[in-house]
Amino acid sequence: MSAVESAIDDFGQRNIRIGLFLIAALAAAVRCYIWYMSPVVNPDGVLYIHQARNFFEGRWGELTSCGLSFFSIYPVLTAMLYPALQDWVISARIISILFGTLTVFPVYLAARKVTRRKTALLAAVIFAVLPGAAGAAGQVVRDLVCWFFIAWGLVFFLHQDERERFRVCLFLSCSAFLLASWARVESLVFVAASILYLVFFGGNKRVMRTIFFLLPVAGAVVLGIIMLETAGIDVAQAFRLREVAEKMSAPFLSYASLRKDLRALSTGMEGAPLEGFISFARHSVWFIGLFSLFNSILRALLYFYGILLAAGLWKLVASPLRVKGHLYSIVLSFCSFILLYFHLIHVWVMDTRFVMIFVIAAFPLIASGIDAFDEALFRKTALSAKRSYIFLLAGIMLLGIWNDYGFSERDKMVFRQIGEKISEDSPSGRRNIVAASQVSMRWISFYANAKAVDPPCPQPGWDLKTIAEAGYASFVGNLKSLGASYLVWDELHWPRNGFDLLKEMYPNDFKEMGRWTHPSTGEMILFKCMFNMQ
Repeated sequence: MSAVESAIDDFGQRNIRIGLFLIAALAAAVRCYIWYMSPVVNPDGVLYIHQARNFFEGRWGELTSCGLSFFSIYPVLTAMLYPALQDWVISARIISILFGTLTVFPVYLAARKVTRRKTALLAAVIFAVLPGAAGAAGQVVRDLVCWFFIAWGLVFFLHQDERERFRVCLFLSCSAFLLASWARVESLVFVAASILYLVFFGGNKRVMRTIFFLLPVAGAVVLGIIMLETAGIDVAQAFRLREVAEKMSAPFLSYASLRKDLRALSTGMEGAPLEGFISFARHSVWFIGLFSLFNSILRALLYFYGILLAAGLWKLVASPLRVKGHLYSIVLSFCSFILLYFHLIHVWVMDTRFVMIFVIAAFPLIASGIDAFDEALFRKTALSAKRSYIFLLAGIMLLGIWNDYGFSERDKMVFRQIGEKISEDSPSGRRNIVAASQVSMRWISFYANAKAVDPPCPQPGWDLKTIAEAGYASFVGNLKSLGASYLVWDELHWPRNGFDLLKEMYPNDFKEMGRWTHPSTGEMILFKCMFNMQ
């Protein structure tokens, strides 16, 4: 054992528990701050809450009728918590904060499998303060639940190698990955990657290990057949299994279509620089996507944490004997990277929280990088082992917390204020149909119906621009037929070629309720539709 290891690894189990408790408290504090700085539920979140209400109140036929064609575990968890809190928004957000906070424990255990206890604690600290992980807690999204189960699936799988009860570990690992897939179907890549690992690196009992790992999959298939036969639930549709098959070919079709569009764009262009650039881009689409994904991962890791990942990989290259303990993490990271690359080639959008499935799979490698960095600080500086550890801990915490501190979405509070204004103005429990642009529709409709007994879908199947394009009289007629009781006019999204509502409206048709402004909409004016008031 090296001097660093003997100096640092003398850390009792009691201190580990205290350290983990403090890290969990830090994670909860960061996520509560993000919650405070995100006073408005995100647009997708209002659909998940609406789905949770339908599930809780037994409206099964409406689960996939409001902006969502699938049913995830998130609304189920929200509905389970609602009886205790009696508030749908708080229930949904507590689920995000709770699962996001608790994930520090499996992250620690996964890192502990390949490195020292105190180094594993630093890996857990990174997850606690990482903006990509903490920032999602301010939203009502499925990702936090997904990451929790991915991390536990990783832990159970890492422990199956050296335990006699490998059957239980493999069964629990696959079960965790399936629960993660119920949250986000992309997590099925971990099931596939684990099967590949068992087939090629499973050892003498690879067949038996693979069978026990697949038992939860077999159980899920049987349960799906029973649900289809007894309840008529299309499991493939509800759990997005058909999309998995479509995703296999969609990136290649998108790639070919993009190259075709770039060729058409370059036709007739004048000027060597632009023509040459388009030609280069057409032949380098694959490379642009690859570079963009690398950049997204580095941004998600705040670059410095990315250096720790690179250090972990370098440590494995320098010490090939260490690779075996990290091989599973390498396989998962590689497969999740390929998945993200295909997703990027398909839609050319890569949100930071999407990258987190790669980051969680790579945490054992990041832990090795922390180890390498810590050893380098001790050996190449005048710092003692204790001081080098404290220096690294302080750097990790300050970098993450500083970036978390800069997060704010409080400007969106205006949309909540408009919705709450409607809710206050209308009779208690009444269902309010709101006409607004697609930019603000979900938010305003959701908060306008927060106290409604039977709230409408926050995302109706019609668009304000469509019903307003044929003139004032037609517009009023459309609002009457839709039963709209409130209208939100906004400066930037009113039809450009349509009539001027503010000049042509009849005073008896609309009553102004208030004015607000926001950069994404310009000025907004809330009107009560007097012709639909009874």
